[in-house]
Amino acid sequence: MGGLAPGPHGRMWLLLTFDVPNETKLQRRNYRRLVQRIRRYGFERIQLSVYARYVAGGDQAARFELYLRTHCPPEGEIRIIRLTDEQYQNQVIIRSGRPAEPEGEPEQYLLFG
Repeated sequence: MGGLAPGPHGRMWLLLTFDVPNETKLQRRNYRRLVQRIRRYGFERIQLSVYARYVAGGDQAARFELYLRTHCPPEGEIRIIRLTDEQYQNQVIIRSGRPAEPEGEPEQYLLFG
């Protein structure tokens, strides 16, 4: 574990948040397609419109950022925050009024899925 610098070889977490209108039939379809793509890219939902994914480094992060840029709905906004493993593990989580631990580093075979 331990946080390596988020350079081309440093492991990191991508924290993805999005805001997509969901009022018309077309907007709901765009929303569903975005969520399907996010999940297909290996992001795990941690809150309603917040997803996270562990990546091997900056090159892999840039590839996911490009995928998401090309698939962002026309009326939507996606934010991607790069966090070192150390920064991610230092987050404070309060679940039902009690402290909780963040997700740990995934197994090696999951990194490239």
